[in-house]
Amino acid sequence: MGNPGEQLLRKVSTGREQAVALAQMDILRAQLGWEASSALERLLIEHVVTTWLRLRHAERQYNVHAMGESVMLESGFYWEELLTAAQRRHLRAIESLARVRRLASKTPFVQFNIADGGSQQLNIQQAGPADG
Repeated sequence: MGNPGEQLLRKVSTGREQAVALAQMDILRAQLGWEASSALERLLIEHVVTTWLRLRHAERQYNVHAMGESVMLESGFYWEELLTAAQRRHLRAIESLARVRRLASKTPFVQFNIADGGSQQLNIQQAGPADG
């Protein structure tokens, strides 16, 4: 069935356009650090990719419907609001990912080692940017 972004892509495009968008989605995931990300970050990366796809679709619809030669004022407002909402959602998705990464970089990594004799060792390490 696929993720929400791929489901949306199948509804709004076909053929070559769909293949190009899928490749762009994979590139965006890689640029956002999918491979090195935690499960929470992967959810947020997927949300960024999905909102990017929705924004892309909204921009295309806006160009088709609101940038035509004779556009009704109400129709123009509708498409403008749709595009603005897609832009806001995408920006919020990016901000959420950045916020989680910033918080994760400030959270220390704690490891407890308990030896057979009952002695304990506590290791505390500050997670760096590469640790995610």
